[in-house]
Amino acid sequence: MSTAQHASPDEVPAPVRLVPTEPVDTQALIDSYRGLADVFHEMLAEQSLDTLLEGIGYTLGRLLPHESIIIYEADVQNQILFPVLATGEYIEEVMSSRVQFGEGITGWAIEHREPVLTNRAHLDPRVKVVPGTPENEPEALVSIPLVARNAIKGALNIYRAGEEASFTEEEFDLAKRFADAAARDMHQDGWTHSFDKLGEMLAKQ
Repeated sequence: MSTAQHASPDEVPAPVRLVPTEPVDTQALIDSYRGLADVFHEMLAEQSLDTLLEGIGYTLGRLLPHESIIIYEADVQNQILFPVLATGEYIEEVMSSRVQFGEGITGWAIEHREPVLTNRAHLDPRVKVVPGTPENEPEALVSIPLVARNAIKGALNIYRAGEEASFTEEEFDLAKRFADAAARDMHQDGWTHSFDKLGEMLAKQ
């Protein structure tokens, strides 16, 4: 298991609070995000593993500000997802959990091979709370299957917390581009090395 499994709460960056301090030019922001996503997509095909993971850690935090992420690896034979990286609160609880294919929002996304955007995840009928974490805590969730060569490799979950938390359709599109590119290159370079490095990179954000 990656070093991220053993991370302590003291090593986790403070949650990102998504409150703009000045008016935002939404269209300019969208155009900028799309440009960054396209550049990142091209970059992944060219760079070394270290550069790839630096790019993932840097780019995800800036394309999609978030309070926590979970990356799961898939055990397809046993139809189980197990976490290989978690950030934010409740790392210990998340890392000790398992998700069956078809179970909860993430399991549904895997079973249907369909990305999910739900801005009221705590009210979604598919939701299943990670044991040991609060129930009915308002949060927005993007859950995306990681697929490479038509095979399920895992899932990427991105969370924002709070009553006002949400993801836009444009951000959802960016997350799908990101996950597609990351899944392809992580498949090529191998999970274990990738997540050891990725945990270090995300801890610095």
